[in-house]
Amino acid sequence: EMNIIIRNITFVGPGSIDVGGNDLLSFTKAKNCWVDHCTFIDGMDGNFDITKSSDFNTVSWCTFSYTDRSYMHQNTNLIGSSDSEATGYLNTTFAFNWWGTGCKQRMPMARVGKIHMLNNYFSCTTASNCINPRKNSEFLIEGNYFESGVKKWYSQSGATAVTWQTDNFIAESKTLPASLGSTVTVPYTYTVAAYSDVPGVVQSYAGATLFSDIHTGIDNSASFHESTAEFPTYSLTGQRVCNSYKGIVIVNGKKYIKH
Repeated sequence: EMNIIIRNITFVGPGSIDVGGNDLLSFTKAKNCWVDHCTFIDGMDGNFDITKSSDFNTVSWCTFSYTDRSYMHQNTNLIGSSDSEATGYLNTTFAFNWWGTGCKQRMPMARVGKIHMLNNYFSCTTASNCINPRKNSEFLIEGNYFESGVKKWYSQSGATAVTWQTDNFIAESKTLPASLGSTVTVPYTYTVAAYSDVPGVVQSYAGATLFSDIHTGIDNSASFHESTAEFPTYSLTGQRVCNSYKGIVIVNGKKYIKH
């Protein structure tokens, strides 16, 4: 069993564009892991995907977003890589996370697994689909807050069961989506925060915000401004490459041919 904790890290990619590539973080057969207070920006494929018999993982107090370097496939979180994913795995908890600027789909999208969506905040006004249960998945959705301007908050296709508790808030709707199947439960105890508290606490504390008050010992610092030529260079697979690399590369969200 893995039992890994990943905390207080900012993950930044080259931008999600019109090619495939790597996720900023990918769990494959990962079990009993906790990803907490991390920031995910501009993953080339996904921001953070969990697939291939991963199980009992928790994602808490994380932020997911895209900048203008990303203009296609802003599909941020995938649970399960295909409809043929093995059943009995991918049990995942998302608590106090923030899907923000530029996120369009997969917040998350899940095939298989029991997904607990607890007190998350959605301000992604560009969304075409936020929570997306798919084949063989179960979702328990409670205490989440969908901000004004988020008009596409949910769709499902082939889910086994989805439970929308009455303590969710959707600014653009007077009614919650309908639940389906048997009531979904999870095998642990917890307390649901009031949805009205979610925007304030998540915006204040989610992301790589831990230990921000620690003094570095550096009292005099100079600002550094990167020119376009000094941005990191990536291959089409999302790997960072050196300046001598030849071929099609991605720099600051744009494709170039280097000879």
